[in-house]
Amino acid sequence: IELEILALDEDSYASLTESKEYLIKFLNPNPLRIVKEETGLSNALTIVSPRYKLIIPMNELVNKEELLKTLEEAYKKNEAEIARSNGILSNPNFLAKAPEAKVNDEKKKLEGYLKTKKELEEEIEKTKCL
Repeated sequence: IELEILALDEDSYASLTESKEYLIKFLNPNPLRIVKEETGLSNALTIVSPRYKLIIPMNELVNKEELLKTLEEAYKKNEAEIARSNGILSNPNFLAKAPEAKVNDEKKKLEGYLKTKKELEEEIEKTKCL
């Protein structure tokens, strides 16, 4: 995988460059870049420590098509739950006969499904940009 290590101070940079051969041997990056300033990699996973930032482009970590498929399947299931919940809550017989706690539980479920829908839409859009 592509790996960039941003040294946050001169001592860290010296230590990293001195250890570059070992880092390559044990991490097997392709390529390994040790830098002193951010290079502006976008859509990257950044792991921060007090002396370094490890930056890995997301396209190196995930299979975009597979992730999109998984997210879209989850979105469809969530849409079905929203439809089911809306159907229950728009049924006058249910509203008339069900205990108030049961109606409130279903309303809470619907709120959760709607929140999940928004989150899934955002994740799908982010994944499309990878």
